[in-house]
Amino acid sequence: MDAEEAWAPEGERLSDASTAHADEAEFWEDWRDYFWSAVLSPLWTAFGALIAYAAARNAAQVDDWFGALLVGGLLIVGGGILTAGLSMPLWLGWDLGAVVVRCSREGITIKGDVHPWNTVRLLRLGYEYTEVGAANDLEGPGSIKKCHLEVCTDRETLRVTGEVWRNRAHELAEVVGRLAPEVPVEWASGLAFRPKGPPRAVRPSPKRVRGEAVALVGVSLVLSVLVCAAVSHWAPEMVTLG
Repeated sequence: MDAEEAWAPEGERLSDASTAHADEAEFWEDWRDYFWSAVLSPLWTAFGALIAYAAARNAAQVDDWFGALLVGGLLIVGGGILTAGLSMPLWLGWDLGAVVVRCSREGITIKGDVHPWNTVRLLRLGYEYTEVGAANDLEGPGSIKKCHLEVCTDRETLRVTGEVWRNRAHELAEVVGRLAPEVPVEWASGLAFRPKGPPRAVRPSPKRVRGEAVALVGVSLVLSVLVCAAVSHWAPEMVTLG
């Protein structure tokens, strides 16, 4: 697939706010690019809280070393999961909304540096596999696809990695075909890129994104309390050891 295949039909206006201006387009990451992380964060937090609650609930009944080790291990595991669940939205939300690539008539801007189109030889949309999990897992280490954009200029090749390219790769190819049709766009084979989606809203401000991250942490804490209270009331055997 090349840039021409990603063009909009003749006469169709680009309704996306980020590409509404004919001479400029901005690309950024937002919660839409990390939808499942945002959804799973409260569930992950509640799961960790439940494990930690079970350990704390049974701490007073410990009367031997084995029980102490078991309760201590549960506290560490539950606390780790709880911390990871609460940290995830803060870690993501503090950087979401920042422009990672800007395309204009002058060139493509990456990290504040403008690369004129006449120095750009190729744009390559691709991905690489990144291993996750320990090598000694029963099923072996897993892997995930991380999408990236490579900008090949006369002097260097720049790589911008991010989930934004999984969702907006077609839009980027369309923008480049409109602003700099002489620059070829290459695509990696495989199903790493999603079809062009609905128009994306105006880029959110950092204050708004960080507020949403804090709100998601609050939702996670409330859900954790409700889950622990519900299990303690209706299924206490689930959090009772021995």
